[in-house]
Amino acid sequence: ARLGDAMSSLYVAGACIKRFESHGCRANEADLAACAIDSSLHEAAEALAGMVRNLRSRPRAWAAGLCVAPLGWRMPPPSDRRMRLAAMGMVENGSLLHSLTQRADLP
Repeated sequence: ARLGDAMSSLYVAGACIKRFESHGCRANEADLAACAIDSSLHEAAEALAGMVRNLRSRPRAWAAGLCVAPLGWRMPPPSDRRMRLAAMGMVENGSLLHSLTQRADLP
């Protein structure tokens, strides 16, 4: 289950990169895209770390951890500053929020 979580988080990060590049790498979307990508990569790293921690054999867990993250688990979540910039970008720029939610159904 955790490997699936990691793979889905990596897929979301890839989709964020694809959308950002497909829309012309707009400056007003940069903070939001970076925040979403950082968050997805952090979730993927957490899922992989959890998978390694749950291996029954400690020597295999150590070896798997060394193979999966040879430099350690260093993917921090998005910083508060980046989260604030992303939120302010959506609040101050109504067109950005509209472009993200244009296909969402409103009740």
